[in-house]
Amino acid sequence: MKTSAKLLSVLMIAVMALSLFGCSSKADISELKKNSGMMLVVTIHIAIPLPEDERNYENEHNELSLAYDGTAYNPNHMREKGVGVTDKDYLKIYNFCKKNIEKNKFADYKEYYEDGVYYTFTCYDTEGNANEIYEGYCYKNKELQDIMHTISKYSID
Repeated sequence: MKTSAKLLSVLMIAVMALSLFGCSSKADISELKKNSGMMLVVTIHIAIPLPEDERNYENEHNELSLAYDGTAYNPNHMREKGVGVTDKDYLKIYNFCKKNIEKNKFADYKEYYEDGVYYTFTCYDTEGNANEIYEGYCYKNKELQDIMHTISKYSID
């Protein structure tokens, strides 16, 4: 009987702790979404020379972005409005930005390719201050690839 009571007590504490952490995560997101402006902008640069008849601003770079309000914006000639992201993806991108603004993890990271496409990851704090996280090729870096794929999945093909 004592074992059952102890087990029940531990189970109740665990459930309460999980519910508190789950609620605080949702509350944190709702507070973050009150901020205006962009959280992350990933710029895709085309570095190879294009024929003169194909040169224009859109062909030279594209931007994938996530605003603090939870809206992802991806280049698409069919849509001008953004798409809302899931809380899970929002937190993944927010935590990526926060961690990398603090630690400057990619300061010495470099890759070299000759395919002509490189990336710039720029995070913005809640005050709108830009923090360049990384600029260059990122085909071998799983974390950068994951963030890029997470934000790009909100594009309409």
